[in-house]
Amino acid sequence: MASLRAQWRDSKAQSQETSPFPTRQLFVLALCRICEPIAFMSIFPYIYYMVKSFKLTDDETQLAVYAGMVTSAFAFAEFAAGVFWGRLSDKVGRKPILLMGMAGTGLSMLMFGFSRNLTTALIARALGGLLNGNIGVLQTTVAEVVTVEAHKARGFSIMPFVWCLGSIIGSGLGGTLAEPVKNYPSAFAPGSIWEQYPYLLPNVVCTVVVVVGVVIGVLFLEETHYGKKNQRDRGVELGHWLLQKTCNWKTTSSVDAKVGYFEETLAFLAEDEQPVQYHSTRSSPSLDAVTVPSARLGFHRALPDLNALDSSERLPASSTHDVEFRRSVESADTLREDNPCSRSMSPLSTAVDSSSNSFDLPDLPLPSKESQFLDPEEKTSLKEAFSPQVILNIVGYGILAFHTISMEQLLPVLFSMPESHEAPESAFKFSGGFQMSTKSIGVILSIQGFMQMIIQIFLFPLINKRFGNLITFRVTVMAYPFLYFLIPYLALLPGSLRMPAVYLVLLWKVTAQSSSYPSLGMMLANMAPSTTVLGTLNGAAASSASLCRAIGPTTSGLIQSAGSDLGYSGLAWWACSVIAVLGAAESIFMKEQRSKASTGRDSGETSEAGLFDPLLEESAHDRGSSTQARAERTRRV
Repeated sequence: MASLRAQWRDSKAQSQETSPFPTRQLFVLALCRICEPIAFMSIFPYIYYMVKSFKLTDDETQLAVYAGMVTSAFAFAEFAAGVFWGRLSDKVGRKPILLMGMAGTGLSMLMFGFSRNLTTALIARALGGLLNGNIGVLQTTVAEVVTVEAHKARGFSIMPFVWCLGSIIGSGLGGTLAEPVKNYPSAFAPGSIWEQYPYLLPNVVCTVVVVVGVVIGVLFLEETHYGKKNQRDRGVELGHWLLQKTCNWKTTSSVDAKVGYFEETLAFLAEDEQPVQYHSTRSSPSLDAVTVPSARLGFHRALPDLNALDSSERLPASSTHDVEFRRSVESADTLREDNPCSRSMSPLSTAVDSSSNSFDLPDLPLPSKESQFLDPEEKTSLKEAFSPQVILNIVGYGILAFHTISMEQLLPVLFSMPESHEAPESAFKFSGGFQMSTKSIGVILSIQGFMQMIIQIFLFPLINKRFGNLITFRVTVMAYPFLYFLIPYLALLPGSLRMPAVYLVLLWKVTAQSSSYPSLGMMLANMAPSTTVLGTLNGAAASSASLCRAIGPTTSGLIQSAGSDLGYSGLAWWACSVIAVLGAAESIFMKEQRSKASTGRDSGETSEAGLFDPLLEESAHDRGSSTQARAERTRRV
């Protein structure tokens, strides 16, 4: 029995290692995702000039405050709606919420382009945040698509990579297309709508990009929610039809794979006996018919009602297999009720019936309700979902978002501050910056984006595979306080050492960001007690991050202003260092947990093992009885 179980588990582990990476679905998800950073980041190159065009004040020092209000409006609104969209995705599915978020982004951008005053701009940005809950839902979708543990590091690094790429494209679009009448007078005539609304063109282009993303999502993005993914999706069917007509592309049914996998498992339990008409019609061996008493095995998947089907109705391929599966189940239950002798037969003698060429399982004890594999739709209370470890994770999201977004704001300020030729008064009291041009700052930030993309997609999976989620996260968050503490001193370096030090700091920064956020996301996915609350948890984490992203820039800006007045130009950086220390201290209390909510192979291992243990035990008992009988006959002879 132990040997059989060990062989079964070894085969299970080997199948996970050789399981293909879900490239196609993640590619579709990336195409949907990239439109959002393009739209979100496109406003930053011109937001200062757009606020200036509102003519709110003649004091240019106040313009940064109003620009910050416009930027923070999105984050505050996203914080208010994040948990709502996460919980709604647990009820209606991931795909509708993702498409709604993208549509909300497009509507917000179009409205923002037509803004003529601060009020309209604030409403447009807030509307985009309220309608967009995609940060948390996207994390949930990736967790449900990438179910094999060995693939998670690479899978969770793709979306940050896409965000970096979209940020570079969006910043370029915003800076290039703003004020087209002024920049391209030969193509955009004065007096046209482009002069009346000088910042409409980049927003229109971004809206078109978002619409393309929505269309791609409708046609090719598959639902990942465990209770919804087997429902018919006419959008995906239309997308498959278009691919078949244009690219001669063939689809494969996921039901085929599930049935084939179950047949192979039953064949393994039958040991060396091969049933009659054993054959292979797909990439792996399969049997003609499989009869499984669904009530005993605990399958809760909804199958079509045969009596309700009209002859004129056409079912998709997956539904056809469901009908065959239900007929097999009904046949098995009928045979068992009509044949009382079947209950007295040994498990393996009834498992393979050569005359009927079908499998039938003996009575098995029902698995526990805690088995996520057998009852994925079991409701989980919010009290159980928000465990102490989950709360630590969500708080960690907020702390990390606070000091990383503050760094994103403070770094360009440090680059643009005038140089100081005065000697430092003490180790902490000094002032000055790099006095770089806007063009030089843009080049540095672009290089930073490319560095982060490379590290995100190539280096992070190797680090995470070697050290795991928790250690990777701890090391990166514990390095942040030292990074923030040292950055202000870069302005005191000799001119020949400044730029090498800047690029070293950027490498440190992007490596930490590329490692900390995906690791924290995978830890939260593993902590979820059920897929039914995974969207809620990711929504709460996204809300926590959004709130801190809204507060962080304002707070750090005020501290920076106060520090400059007092002669301590590093005061805001050292404040971020203190916040980062809190995050590092909190990480000590975090624990890494094995995935509970995964709907893939990993989470089903224990349940499946427990499911077939009675067969293995009775099989071993039968073999033991046969051995004793042979020994008794030998003794009598």
